Amino acid sequence: MRMVLANRLYDGMKAAIQASGKPEPATLSCKTTDIRFPPRQEAKYSEEHFRKVLADPALPYPDRMGASLGLAWYDRLKTRPTVDVTSYRLGPATILHLPGEAFVEYQLFAQSLRPNDFIAVAAYGELGTGYVCTDKAFEEGGYEPTASLVGPPTETLLKASIREVLNDSGNP
Repeated sequence: MRMVLANRLYDGMKAAIQASGKPEPATLSCKTTDIRFPPRQEAKYSEEHFRKVLADPALPYPDRMGASLGLAWYDRLKTRPTVDVTSYRLGPATILHLPGEAFVEYQLFAQSLRPNDFIAVAAYGELGTGYVCTDKAFEEGGYEPTASLVGPPTETLLKASIREVLNDSGNP
């Protein structure tokens, strides 16, 4: 009976494939914009502070590692001071690609702009920023703002960029 079942499953799969027909070619579009995020202004996020921390072998490894990441971000900004926000549309689906470890509020914002569309959000496009917080998060505190190398008005800038790439990515 195993072979009977296997043949019935095979016949069913073949029939399903034939019934589905040939898919229509999907439309493809892409839109990219740049953001120049403001660096943090507090003294403990300055290039000078990061250099001092990194140069002190008596400081704990996590402090020195954080300083090296901060310096890498400053060096990167000297080469290219902007980061990308990109949207790709493939048929009915849109993929929004954000920099840093972006807060979920940015995904919710993107979905609010296109409530009837499928929008997938992927972050970590440029992780030099660390967390990309909402502006309110800097007032509220917590871990994430301490691990962010960009400061207010980050939220305003990122939301404007999201709006730009979603409105110009082949969407009606």
